[in-house]
Amino acid sequence: SKGQHVFNISVVRGKPFYGYNLHEKVFLKIFVYNPRMMARIVNLLRSKGAIMGTEFQPYEAHLPFLLQIFIDYNLYGMGFLHLSECKFRMPIPRAHRVIEWHRNVEYDLSQHSKNVGRSTLHRLWLEHTVPSEMINAHQR
Repeated sequence: SKGQHVFNISVVRGKPFYGYNLHEKVFLKIFVYNPRMMARIVNLLRSKGAIMGTEFQPYEAHLPFLLQIFIDYNLYGMGFLHLSECKFRMPIPRAHRVIEWHRNVEYDLSQHSKNVGRSTLHRLWLEHTVPSEMINAHQR
């Protein structure tokens, strides 16, 4: 196709995970506009002479796009995501109490109000605790 597919190419250093490697090597990290093009790009890189007359060995090209984002930004399941700014979309949960039946524990969420402050680790985002300016304007 005639459109541009590669957004950026960065030079990075790392240890190859195939075989035993004592030292880091230089890699080219390719950023594409559309992750669905990755299979086509990988095939071009592997074919002899298609790009710069060289056959390249792609690494991590088999990883799903979302998993690659998690790796690149050091994110992991059930981890905290720290944001400097965010918007909420409706509906925002209204619950005032959460009951965990398997632990026989009940949390009273009414204690978490707008007075909680800007603490991100202890802030509970419910309908009555989200400031109106943080709600997506197109859905109010």
